Order: sequence, then C-alpha cells, then structure tokens
Amino acid sequence: MKPEIKALLVFLAVGAAVAWFLFASDGSGPPKPTVDVPAATAGAPASAPVVVASPNPSSTASAGAAGAAGAPGAAEREEAPAAPDEVSLYFTANGMGEIEDCGCQARPLGGIAKRAQFITDRAKRYAASLAVDAGGSLAADAEIVIETPDELADRSDAIFASMAQMGYVALNVGARDLTVGVDVLKAKAKAHGIALVSANLVDAKTRKPAFEPWIVRPLGKIKVGIFGLVTSSPVARKARFDDQGLAIEAMIPAARAAVAALRSEGADVIIVLSQLARKEIDALGDEVPQIDLVLGSTDMELTQRLERLGRGFHADPYNKGKWIGELRLRVGKNADRWFANAFRSKVDIELVSLERQAGWYTKKFAEEDAPGATKTMDERERKFAEERFVNVRAKLQRVRMEREGEIDATADSSVLDLELFPLGEEVTEDPAVRKILDAHEHRFPQRPKPGH
Repeated sequence: MKPEIKALLVFLAVGAAVAWFLFASDGSGPPKPTVDVPAATAGAPASAPVVVASPNPSSTASAGAAGAAGAPGAAEREEAPAAPDEVSLYFTANGMGEIEDCGCQARPLGGIAKRAQFITDRAKRYAASLAVDAGGSLAADAEIVIETPDELADRSDAIFASMAQMGYVALNVGARDLTVGVDVLKAKAKAHGIALVSANLVDAKTRKPAFEPWIVRPLGKIKVGIFGLVTSSPVARKARFDDQGLAIEAMIPAARAAVAALRSEGADVIIVLSQLARKEIDALGDEVPQIDLVLGSTDMELTQRLERLGRGFHADPYNKGKWIGELRLRVGKNADRWFANAFRSKVDIELVSLERQAGWYTKKFAEEDAPGATKTMDERERKFAEERFVNVRAKLQRVRMEREGEIDATADSSVLDLELFPLGEEVTEDPAVRKILDAHEHRFPQRPKPGH
C-alpha cells in the first residue's frame, strides 16, 4: 500500500464519525456500513469492516438523501418546521481554493454556486441566519503554490464576493489563506465586507493583532461572539507567517482574552473558528470551558453529530466545500449553557455501532490467532485491520466519556442542533454566484483535476 493512501485511510478512520450510519450484519461477518466505501479504500481487505462514514457517499446513501433537503427540484424529506425563534448558522472549513465540485466520478460533491443556492433555500426556514468559514479556504496548498499571484488574488476576490452573497460574516486566517499575501488578503476581504478574524496572529514587531481578534454579530435575538485561532505548528510557517511579519501567540491565553472580551460585550454564544489540530482543540476545551462551539480543524474531520468538548461542542465539515454544516440555535430561559439536541440518543447509537465493531475485531483476531487456524488475512491485511481496531477502540473510549459526562437539556435550556449536508448534483446553482465564478474562470481557466 502506498504511504499516502495509508495515511489517508488512517486519517479517515480517526476523523469521520459513524453515529449517523448504522451497520447491518447477520452475525456471520463484519458489520457493513450503509454508505459506499471511499475510493481511497480500494485495496483494503474485504474481511475488514469499514469504520468511517464516507465523505463522498453514493446517490443511494442515507447521507445523500440528507443532502437533497432544501435543494430545488429534489425530493423533500419530512422535516418539522423551524420554531419562530430558531435561527441558523452555516459553516464551512478548509475549502482549499476549490470553487467547483470535486470532479469525482461516483458522485461529485461541492461547488460554491451550489452552496449559495443551498443556503438561500435553507435559510428561508429560519428567523435569521449567517455564515462563517473556519479558514484554509483560499488555496489548495500552503507549501506548493502553482498559481500566479494574479490568479490567487482574482480567485480570492471571487470567493469573497460569493461569500458576501451567502451572508458570510467572517473567515479565520490559516496558512492556505496567507498564500494570497497579507495585504491582498485584507484588501479583498474588506472590499466584500468579510471580517478576517484571528485571536492569536499578531504583528511580529508591534505584537498587536494582525487581524480582528474577535467580532460580535447579531443572529436574530442572539448575539454571536466569534474569534479565530491558528495552530502553533502550521505548515509553511516561515513562508506564510514569519516572512510576512506575523507571529503566532499561545493559543490558551489568546482564547481566554477573547472569551472575556466577548462576554463583556454580551455574547450569548461563543464560537471559535479553528485552524487547530484536534489535540489542540481538546486542550482548548479543557482549559477554556466557556467556549460553546469550535468549528473546523486542520485534521479535516467529518463529524456527523456535535462532539462534546469541555462544556461546549466541536463540529467539522470535512474539506473542499463538499459538505456544509447547518447549526440550528434556540435560546432558552437558561442561557448559561448550551445543550445539543437529542445528544444522549445520538451518542447511544454511536456506542452500539462502535461496540459491535470492536467485538467483531476481537473475535476475528482470536480466530486468526487460534492454534492451527487457517489464516484468512495476509500480513498487509492484518496490519490494516489492526490499525482500524486501534482507531475503533480509541473512538469508543472517547464516546463513552462523552456519554458519562453529559447532562440532559431541560425545557428552559438553550439548544443546538447540527446537520451536515453533502452538496450533490441534485442541488442547483445560484445564478448570481455562478456569474461571479464564470468571470474568474474566464480570466483563469481551471486546470483539470488529477485522476478525473
């Protein structure tokens, strides 16, 4: 197995949540997922169960049905109407400069024009809405940049113009975004009214904030406090940060200062837009428990439910704009803490799935290792299965801890609900945003996508 394929498989197994996708098994073989296997898993041993929800499900997958919700011309699913005071927040992360769909043969996902139409249709259900981006969205790679400066600037302008059409209020600054150059980045964002936020990026000489450390925006009757954080160990640090006069402050003190400032300004919910590694996010939840939501990560996970993080939660929408997150918020009389809707039941479903997978692996390895047993896995397959088993057990331990510490919401609680939608071919394109993207692609024709 090629190292890059293996690395991707491990990443998928660790990052993707399986709660939404139940496994069916007759007891004679491994639990089988209800979604298709990603192309990257080609060559995986047939004897090993897939333990991730595919980031690119087939049109027959349950996630595909979810993606059709709110899309013009698509079959509408049954969904209760939004409460009069319910609002929505849409979020993306790690767009990696992708403005069209992924070009995948099985089921292409993504596309900024489709995202715009999706938000337009979904937002009509709610009293108010806004959108944010957790960063990493202006270029494919912070280290190997193949575009000219003019192309990068023009594409960034097109992305910001599209975001403005969709109601985006903020973008967190990450390494990929800094490929554009600090001055150009600021100019393009300002031209379209998008706030660039970062609580721990400062001018290396003055130590003053390089971007807006935090902002407060109204969302219906809710005051939303937003700040951004970048990892202490970003890729291309010298070229993208040091050489552009930027320094990265320690994450925890910066977060504490931002939280204190936002609370003093009356923020009802505090959101971190994250270009952090998952281990940094976990530390953030432990050290700054006043945070309500952390959105995005450099691990680029696909979290199908809100994951407990301190007193708050974490969610991640994968990458390249293939999925979009929708958070529904409703403030109750008790606004001191936010609760996830139906959290216990979702965790219980995931626990059952993970326990079944762990049990299957345990049984399988016992059979393989029994004296005189016929081996059904070669060395490569065995190593692959062992890696998956490690990931399953780690996830199981984490979910058990989530379940033990959870407190059920009451009638007076402030409640969050998360859904992630894949942007499939059934979603139509917003004409205004399509026009913006076409103008950019006329000036800078898109390169063919490798392998498609």
